[in-house]
Amino acid sequence: MRSNSAKEVQVREGGIGPEYDGKHIQWAPSKKYDLIFWNMPYLKLEDDSQAHLGPLEEAALIDTSKTSLVYLTIKNIKRLDLLKKSGTVMLTVGEHHDENELIDICAKFGFAGRIVDELIFADGERLKLLTIWHPFARYPTISKDVVTSTNLELLAGDWPIGSSLSARSQTNGRGRYDREWVNAADLLACSWKLPLSKILSPGATQVILGYLVKQSFESIQTTDNKARVILKWPNDLIILANERWGKVCGVLLESVSIGNDTTMVAGIGINISQGNQKIDYDFDIAFADWFSDHLTADYVQMQLHCRIASIFEEKSEIPPANFSAIKTSAFNAIKDGFTSSSSVYKK
Repeated sequence: MRSNSAKEVQVREGGIGPEYDGKHIQWAPSKKYDLIFWNMPYLKLEDDSQAHLGPLEEAALIDTSKTSLVYLTIKNIKRLDLLKKSGTVMLTVGEHHDENELIDICAKFGFAGRIVDELIFADGERLKLLTIWHPFARYPTISKDVVTSTNLELLAGDWPIGSSLSARSQTNGRGRYDREWVNAADLLACSWKLPLSKILSPGATQVILGYLVKQSFESIQTTDNKARVILKWPNDLIILANERWGKVCGVLLESVSIGNDTTMVAGIGINISQGNQKIDYDFDIAFADWFSDHLTADYVQMQLHCRIASIFEEKSEIPPANFSAIKTSAFNAIKDGFTSSSSVYKK
């Protein structure tokens, strides 16, 4: 069929290895790729002398590198700018790679990622298919210094689903129950226009978004070994650091219906740093730099953009995310925070 045919298809074979593997031009042409596919070595090197596969299979499928080949591959795809904005990467990976670990790697280099399939062999061994892409590449990603409210501007404008807006200050920022959002000296306010889910309730979506913020914080090494990020029902993130604690982030999900069309916007506000600002708040407030000095507004925004796309972006060529699994993980994070930090819930 014509729809399944293509002209002038170029295929290049090659890739990185645990040691020096020739020049990068071997697998990095002058033009970017529409599709990158690699069958990654998925067996870990065993200390025992028992043969697991034939010698040629062993050489091709055992990961002998000290640094994850998945990490090195994604790093080089980014460094060499190999992937078109509309392109897709597909990597087969072994079962020892946890999905959260894989998404962490993708987000670190500015990509969205999703496990879209799994193959289980007769002996119980598993292979996973990781799909990687540029997050929300087809949609506007706008940054401004000051806005009235990122949520209000996305809801009011004729923005397509997948659009996002971020700002460093809001003149009319709001939280739950229409409470005023007080700007920190260093603030990140960002909103995404998301598709309405037929599977997730608005409450569950809000919890998942908070969980993605928690993961974004924890993707970087804390500068305070005692600092912790707690996901608190229904839409808050709390930082515990030594003897102090406070709210560092809020999530607000809003929607507007016009006729049969309903638009949903997810807003996230994060206090990055207090700086020299002195403001009396009517509740305990925390700042991202309590957890790590490296949690800048730009870093957190990139992390969230990648992670939100990994879960919510709809792409015709990529199956949807496993909403049930991410929902379970998010609610488990709330339970863990409640049992380990019950004093926060008494406030």
